[in-house]
Amino acid sequence: MNTQKQDTKILAAKYLRKGNRTIGLTATKEVGSFDYSAIDPSIGYFLTNKWLIMSHLSFYHNPEYKSAFSISPELRYYQPVSATTQIFLRGAATLGVLQNNLTVGHIREPNHSLEVGIGLNRFIAENVSVQGSVNLNSASGNFKTDRSPKVKVGFQYFINR
Repeated sequence: MNTQKQDTKILAAKYLRKGNRTIGLTATKEVGSFDYSAIDPSIGYFLTNKWLIMSHLSFYHNPEYKSAFSISPELRYYQPVSATTQIFLRGAATLGVLQNNLTVGHIREPNHSLEVGIGLNRFIAENVSVQGSVNLNSASGNFKTDRSPKVKVGFQYFINR
């Protein structure tokens, strides 16, 4: 007997597998700040059934800059909670590429940061999930200064090989 409920139970096993790929789009908002926001398209590859390596391109804006662009390699570990829901731990390093400074009017030294966070991934369709995460810790600049935590919400599309 093949019911819709039984079908959803195999989603995690089907899509969170070694060799599968994912593409996604994430919106980021800094907690306590109405000025900082970012849009991050991403692409990822499952190294094992639980480990995903991915890369984000971040396009963001804050009061100090007209625009900025960075690349963020990220490593995630997915732990199933149910057939359609997983908790994931994430670690990312943001490598600033370009920051156009509004107040000075020229390009300046890009920002770099490290992030560690936890999130929730939930399948909402056959191979589409919605996910949210928050930073547990982050540091920027010289990697010693703590920043406000960021909340990330996005969609992932999983490609089964």
